Amino acid sequence: MMSLVTAVLLPYPHANGLPGERSTKGSAREGDPMVKEFRDFLMRGNIVDLAVAVVIATAFGAVVTSLAADLIMPIIGIFGGSADFSANTFTINGSEFRWGTFVTAVIAFVIVAAAIFFLVVKPMNKLLARVRRGEAPAAEEILPPTWEYRTAAEGELNPLGAEGWELVGVSGSGFHLKRPLTA
Repeated sequence: MMSLVTAVLLPYPHANGLPGERSTKGSAREGDPMVKEFRDFLMRGNIVDLAVAVVIATAFGAVVTSLAADLIMPIIGIFGGSADFSANTFTINGSEFRWGTFVTAVIAFVIVAAAIFFLVVKPMNKLLARVRRGEAPAAEEILPPTWEYRTAAEGELNPLGAEGWELVGVSGSGFHLKRPLTA
């Protein structure tokens, strides 16, 4: 009888149930095109960039939502009597229309959109316009590159690893490597 530890450590036991032997039938092997495609997807550098962008966008969204709810809506409340209009309703034929909730949501949306426009989009557009006109220095002049990149074949990996190259991705064109630039 196979133990739980063996079942976890050996997810593809041999058909006769002997621990330590694996069956090649039906297992996810290196040659399986779907496994290779999934591995290539995970090894892309873009997936990490995307994950970082989602985390930063979530944090930025929380800051902007707080700006709208905790600073700007109370200012509206000073002039309008209440920052929260959700209690405002009217009834027609027994149906209650909560127009105040809708107005509060529209105001919050406009505040969030304005904050994103003025804090992100507008400054980025100005910077890009300066770069296009040649007035702003290129990124390499402000912060010089700190990594050297190259693509290598499988046979070159061991010698390049000894030289300090790190694997950062795999694609159809080969293995993508980087190493710190030396001054």
